Amino acid sequence: MLCSGDIESRDRFYRTIGLTTSNRDTLRGEKIHEAFAQIKASVFFGDKLRFRPLSERHRESLATLGKEAEKLVPTIESAVLFAGVKYQPLTVGACYGRLTLIHNTNNALQQKEEREKNAEGEKEPTKTKSKKNRKGEDEGEEDEDAQVFKCGWNDILLCEDVPNDIPVVAGLITGQLQTPLCHVALLCSNRWTPNMGLIEAWKDPRLTPLIGKWVRLTVDMQDFTIEEVTEEETRQWQREKIRALREGADIELPCNVEVFKLILFSFAFFFFFSFFFSFFLFFFSFSFSFFLFLSLSVFFFTHLIPKGRGWASHL
Repeated sequence: MLCSGDIESRDRFYRTIGLTTSNRDTLRGEKIHEAFAQIKASVFFGDKLRFRPLSERHRESLATLGKEAEKLVPTIESAVLFAGVKYQPLTVGACYGRLTLIHNTNNALQQKEEREKNAEGEKEPTKTKSKKNRKGEDEGEEDEDAQVFKCGWNDILLCEDVPNDIPVVAGLITGQLQTPLCHVALLCSNRWTPNMGLIEAWKDPRLTPLIGKWVRLTVDMQDFTIEEVTEEETRQWQREKIRALREGADIELPCNVEVFKLILFSFAFFFFFSFFFSFFLFFFSFSFSFFLFLSLSVFFFTHLIPKGRGWASHL
């Protein structure tokens, strides 16, 4: 069995620790129980561990365990674990870009409502509202990942939930709180991309009027600010950032060593090494030749010339 998730805590004294998996996981109830039991037996805080379901699919899977579900896999809801937490800064900073809304096509509440309506005997399929893209044009129901990867480094993403992955973007706002070690949080941290979580961010009155517009987002440790800007201001900020990155790439070596001195040193080292190597080869070949000549001479005088003849008679 292979699954991925996070262990997190929002309790100051670690009295309750939550275990989560991806909200798109399709683990059956017995597999969730198996994974929970293995992790619980492997950690020292097993008695404090609780499973936090992130989707209606998780709750349905746990329900298959029957009446012993809560005993086998103790659970805790997000509202309880994150009680009182609405704003979560993960990567602080400022950025300019176009605020782009990313719809959650796997919205658990919407799926639950559709199932309840179908269970009540409604035979007509429920119609999802037509959504508009960042240009204000109507578009059909599109996969969340496809929506995300249509965006680029000019966009500040406003996601209804936490996406699985993101391209290089200007900033990220999620409508759910993130775990600090989730994939997108690590990406934003490595890229220095401002990143924050805000409960039901897509309903926040500070954000909804600015969807599709050029904005400046500032993520601080205590709160965030967002204001509308012009496209020209955004381009100017981007040019300054690119210029700063290029200037930062001109790194000076210690003692202000210039390039031509490095080249000169490289050539000197090359010629010195070549001379030393050539001298070593010459000395080795000369020594080998002298030793070979001496050995052949001794062999010739001791074995090939008969004794008692001429000047070799004393051998």
